[in-house]
Amino acid sequence: MLFFLLALVTAVVGVVPLLLGKKFSAAGITGVVYLLLSWWIYYYAVPSLVWPVFGGIGILTVVFAVISAIIVSAMESDYDGNNGLIFLSWVVPGFGILAICLSCIAGCSFLRTNEYANLIGPVEQREWTKDVQPKDPAHVRLVPPELAFYLATKQLGEAQGAVGSQFEVIETEMTLQMVKNELWYVAPLEYRGYAAWTSAQGSPGYVMVHGEDPKRQVIVHTGEQFKYMPSAWFSEMLDRYIWTAGYYDKGLSDYTFELDDDLKPFWTVTIFRPTIMWWGRKATGVLVVDPVTGQSNFHPLGNVPTWIDRVIPNEMVKSWIKYNGLFSKSWWNSVWAHENVIMPENPSIVYGSDGQPLWTTCVTSSNGNDKSMVGVYYTSAHTGKTVRYHAIGGTEEAVLELVNNKVAYRKLHGSSPVLYNIYGVMTSIVPILGESHTFQGVAFVDVANMQVAVGDTLDDTFTEYQKIITTSAQSIAPEAQNAAKTFSGTVDRVKGEAKTYFIHIKDVPRIFRAAESLSPKLVLTQIGDEVVLRFIESNEDVITIIGFDNVSLPLDASKTQEELRQRVQQRRSEEASQTDIRQLRGELQNMSDEQLRKLLEASKKQK
Repeated sequence: MLFFLLALVTAVVGVVPLLLGKKFSAAGITGVVYLLLSWWIYYYAVPSLVWPVFGGIGILTVVFAVISAIIVSAMESDYDGNNGLIFLSWVVPGFGILAICLSCIAGCSFLRTNEYANLIGPVEQREWTKDVQPKDPAHVRLVPPELAFYLATKQLGEAQGAVGSQFEVIETEMTLQMVKNELWYVAPLEYRGYAAWTSAQGSPGYVMVHGEDPKRQVIVHTGEQFKYMPSAWFSEMLDRYIWTAGYYDKGLSDYTFELDDDLKPFWTVTIFRPTIMWWGRKATGVLVVDPVTGQSNFHPLGNVPTWIDRVIPNEMVKSWIKYNGLFSKSWWNSVWAHENVIMPENPSIVYGSDGQPLWTTCVTSSNGNDKSMVGVYYTSAHTGKTVRYHAIGGTEEAVLELVNNKVAYRKLHGSSPVLYNIYGVMTSIVPILGESHTFQGVAFVDVANMQVAVGDTLDDTFTEYQKIITTSAQSIAPEAQNAAKTFSGTVDRVKGEAKTYFIHIKDVPRIFRAAESLSPKLVLTQIGDEVVLRFIESNEDVITIIGFDNVSLPLDASKTQEELRQRVQQRRSEEASQTDIRQLRGELQNMSDEQLRKLLEASKKQK
């Protein structure tokens, strides 16, 4: 009924120019056409009234009024002395056009530069390692969306009952989320067109693909009867159902399929409002809809259940950072001088050590050919609170290029890098896929120094990467090289599995993990052996070691081997010194004139 009432208003206002022009017969015929056409458009497009001049509904009304005025002008053009009727017919569309134009002008960035720049809110500047807790490498996302979609569609085709004949997985609906402290991609089973919707009693369920382990079994959960879906028709189409439920005057965005703590599925929809006329979207909360019953609950920002991962959409975060980077100085600077103008890359979601969802967005200069990262933003997906970390390194494009150059000879490629804090080092973790989308390994890239470790398994790659970050100074976390610790003990448990060894030391409440390639002595290690372990200190219960020696198995090294080891240590020390110099030079370049002046004054006082 609401669609019809809005269409009726549009049709009536649309024919006002014809009525003013005394074209009553034409007004009646045209009004019926306007009514039917607008009724169909509103029902199909579900336009929102949240925008200025009633959004799309207002624009369509003005368009109809303009058409009516043109009809009057054409019908009166053959008669002299009727200019007054033509003028009257253009009064309503003229006011409508003026209102739309004024709303656009009132929201332009030239007039409201500061409002655009401040959409992101206060941006804190923090130290990377003091704020972002190191991520356990055993719980990082190794499955990119490309692989998750391939695994989901493959498993759906093999599912019992030929579910894939009526239903499909939509790649854009595969949502990475935290489910019972593990990362999973979850996607609903959507109808394959109108015929499937009419013949089925509802969507039977959803697909789950593990986001951490590409070898985990894909789960096709059936037995449900989801009624309200994006691919449903008529009143069961999700956005139309929400619109008619009273949200016709709200901004709706980011329809996401999520599971709560009891694995019950819901649709979560971000509710937003434009704050700068047609632009400047800000989230006001999230709407939770039961896909079976249609029952919905609105949770305002700041009072959102913890199981909901996405309240602030990634496109909203990206636009905030873009506006802040463009207009933080002035509008004129954004179009002319381009001083300190930055542009964001696509945000990717990560989960901190506390399990909270965060959008990470790397930023680079406005130069389109620049592949250097100048900072990274962390934005809470729950609150929108943003922190910026100073960072120098490669962009996502540069990281992928580095990895692809490393593995291209094997006809492999990197996919969807994700930024993590691995023991204080800003690290891009890149899954490596084959031509047929199969998982073939993983790469760890130190984005500051653009050093890469590649391996067939996570343990192999992580072991090699730890060697890199503990033997070279880091521009972001120089203390990382000092985080490596060494201790000795007696082995009381040891087990090898899939080229990985797990070792337990007597009276130490931790398990130590090592790749077989770390040392030839690992294969020969037995209970009771005295060993020396080297690792990076963390609070994890399972720790990957980066150095291993079994002192119960002494081996004689040749003179050549000893000389080689000494040269390697000397080279590493020289590389660390050079990196420290580069880091100092970069810090000085980023200082303002006032900061340099204070630094010189402090230096003089010390002398």
